[in-house]
Amino acid sequence: MHMLGYATQFGQIESLKLIASPKFPEKRIGYLGLMVLLDERQKVLVLVTSSMRNDFKHANPYVVGLALCSLGNISSVDMARDLASEVEKLCRHQNPYIRKKVRSGSEAQRLISRHSCTARQPICLTRFLVSADL
Repeated sequence: MHMLGYATQFGQIESLKLIASPKFPEKRIGYLGLMVLLDERQKVLVLVTSSMRNDFKHANPYVVGLALCSLGNISSVDMARDLASEVEKLCRHQNPYIRKKVRSGSEAQRLISRHSCTARQPICLTRFLVSADL
């Protein structure tokens, strides 16, 4: 991927390093960088999937919200299929902020709208939408 004619691989790796940081401001900048520098065709998404899986289990609800927003913006079909069960668990989370973030439908609708035209639409996402009552 190129931005203004320059390669963005260095920024992708630096964004991944920021996401792995335990500090919230660095995670926020890292997720913002990923949403700007990545799309669903990048190979770096395998590493992002494991970071998001860890952030879905984070104690800070705002970190979980960042991961959900990023999932809605940059997910691929494989990433959506891999993380659908974790997102489904977040529908029943004890924190109302996280439930509101998931059930607002923005992340789920973006996931479905991005991948509804593909022949390999994840069955897990339709199950997720039914369980979330969206």
